[in-house]
Amino acid sequence: LTALRHCAGQREVSTREYSVLALLDLVRPRLESTPTVFVPTTDILELCHEHEGLAWIESGKRLAGFLKHFGLCPTTDGKRRGYTFTKAWVEDCASRYACRTESVS
Repeated sequence: LTALRHCAGQREVSTREYSVLALLDLVRPRLESTPTVFVPTTDILELCHEHEGLAWIESGKRLAGFLKHFGLCPTTDGKRRGYTFTKAWVEDCASRYACRTESVS
């Protein structure tokens, strides 16, 4: 089956792709009333621990390693380290990865 998918130009969806979609689901509600939001690393880790598909993100270092693949680097708001998410980033990632996970089913 893997060889047939490869020949057809399809491949298995990676854990990273599923994980980014799960993260988008967690971040999206914070962007409802603003185009940009800063989310502290501690808050993201809490959300990840509550989500089965993101439980593997156990530390700020793992989170940073994961998010760097999507062009996000940790920043600070003057008090805490975290990440700045934008609606544009969320929409871009959703459009890139949602279609991949839908085509596999």
